[in-house]
Amino acid sequence: MKKIKLLLMVVVLIVSLAGCGSSEKTKDNNSESNNQVKTEKQDEVVTINYYGKPDTDFEKKVIEDFEKEYSNIKVNYVELAGGSNEKLTTIQTVLQSKDSTIDVFAADVTWPSIFIAAGWVAPLDDLLKEDIDKGLLDEYISSALGAFQNNNLTYGLPYISNAGTLYYRKDLLDKYEKVVPTTWKEVVETAKYILEQEKNPNLVGYGSAWKQSEGLTCTVMEHFWDQDVYIYKNGKVDLDKEKIQTALQGMYDMIYTDGVALEATPTFGNSDVREIMQTGNLIFSRDWISQAGKFMNPEINTVAEHVGIAPVPGGSSLGVWGLMISEYSEHKEEAALFLKYRASKMVQIEQASAIHQLPAAVEAFHDSSVIEVFPAAKELLQVMNNGEPRPLTPFYGEVSSIIQVETHSMLTKGITPEEAAANIVQRVSQVID
Repeated sequence: MKKIKLLLMVVVLIVSLAGCGSSEKTKDNNSESNNQVKTEKQDEVVTINYYGKPDTDFEKKVIEDFEKEYSNIKVNYVELAGGSNEKLTTIQTVLQSKDSTIDVFAADVTWPSIFIAAGWVAPLDDLLKEDIDKGLLDEYISSALGAFQNNNLTYGLPYISNAGTLYYRKDLLDKYEKVVPTTWKEVVETAKYILEQEKNPNLVGYGSAWKQSEGLTCTVMEHFWDQDVYIYKNGKVDLDKEKIQTALQGMYDMIYTDGVALEATPTFGNSDVREIMQTGNLIFSRDWISQAGKFMNPEINTVAEHVGIAPVPGGSSLGVWGLMISEYSEHKEEAALFLKYRASKMVQIEQASAIHQLPAAVEAFHDSSVIEVFPAAKELLQVMNNGEPRPLTPFYGEVSSIIQVETHSMLTKGITPEEAAANIVQRVSQVID
């Protein structure tokens, strides 16, 4: 033991003498060492994993351009296959396990509330503080950005816009001096009037995809909003049975009382409605912004020159996609740089031209190349400004399932609108109360 103490004393003495005898030299050596470490860190190549939507050719170009600008960051692109639910399952599985495999990922508009509540995603407020202080968030459509915010924190940036849209026959409305409806009641009244006047057995007053799917939840919510019911908003349950029943009754009556929608509507997916729309036999059609280019293309739509675009009565259900960062990422700073780049106005403009996806950056809607792809960009921006997110609750999946099942059962005459409303109120309350 004495030998160990003696040895330690000798070592300390040697170090002390060395320090006293060459302090300037040591300082210079430390400085050189620090500079070397700093240089090595800058030169170190960091690889991040980006789980994105399956638009591989364009995404690969974005990544190549990004890597040219940030030579010390490499991006490994992982394609998220399947529909929105399949993509969600993939992301959820990784995040639940607290795996650092994912750094940045594309997220559908209904996912943030789930991920934020679980603590799976990192806020951008510190990661992009300098950019946010300079007004970064002001660049995006507020309705789209809002879906990625919670408690004054921002967890993602939107990069693809989509929302429910009301398409209509401008020529028929002009012919009978009718204005564009702003309520569902006006949609029905206008459609009935034109149908009575036209006396065309092939003409349909209103079309929408009402088969049991997530798309049905989107359209039902637009009818709820028309009655000022939001199910869940700002952290509060919003369930008014009478208003919900009024909204559901309106949908039911479109088919079975007013006759403006076909009895087959509860079996229709988007493609079924679009087929009728593109033959010119629909007065009003509820679809998505993403179809605007096709509906206004004379090579696809026989009445393309007569198609008008307007916000959906009550509010346009958002179908936005944004980018988020995993809380378990080991490279959050690098991931934030890529997220900011991918969601930038410049890349969103390129995206519109390359893959015909509408931007979420406001100024991009005024760019000539975006207008060339989307001639109705001004009207589409108006639709987005009228956008509403579906209920922002961590239990969205269960809520959506309840709305789909009960509404579809009503539309197929399994239950009455009153029963459907009562069931929705009771079941949703049990889930989120």
